[in-house]
Amino acid sequence: MIVKYDAINLILKVEDKLSEVNDSLTIKMNALSQHLEKLQNSPAAHISGSGSGYGTKSNGYTITEWYTVSGSTWSLYMRGGMTYSNGYLTVPQQGLYYVYAQLLFYHAAGKYGAFSIDVNDSLRVRSYQDSNDQHSSNYVGRILQLLKGDRISIVISVSPNYLNREEQYSFFGAFLLR
Repeated sequence: MIVKYDAINLILKVEDKLSEVNDSLTIKMNALSQHLEKLQNSPAAHISGSGSGYGTKSNGYTITEWYTVSGSTWSLYMRGGMTYSNGYLTVPQQGLYYVYAQLLFYHAAGKYGAFSIDVNDSLRVRSYQDSNDQHSSNYVGRILQLLKGDRISIVISVSPNYLNREEQYSFFGAFLLR
């Protein structure tokens, strides 16, 4: 009789422990699900393509047309309230963002392509290029504290005629880190 009583107590304790573990896992799964949903809706953008629009500035040329209508699924990607218009990505909320760009330049007659990532038309990140190669790809990225409504753009130092605008070579974007 004592053995039967000990076995029943042990089973009840195991059931209680399993119930505690199940409750804990449910809480953790709900928290993870909420975190993933937040990540899926957080601001992010990736823009590439073969547009030909640009505007002139004192320090170079602002690329005003980026994305292509080629049908590529990654030419223009937006989520979480990021918007794009006339060469500018607009940030929907304040936060810490990773901002990046890659451009491929053709070189001729000693002209080397460089570019900057500007925020609200002020230089924030500059690339450097002095390659002797006929083509050179340059990538820069930086973590920046941005405010709601900040506008990100790309300014190149040489004529847009030296820029390869194919979507797999030239692109820029940003995403919220926190």
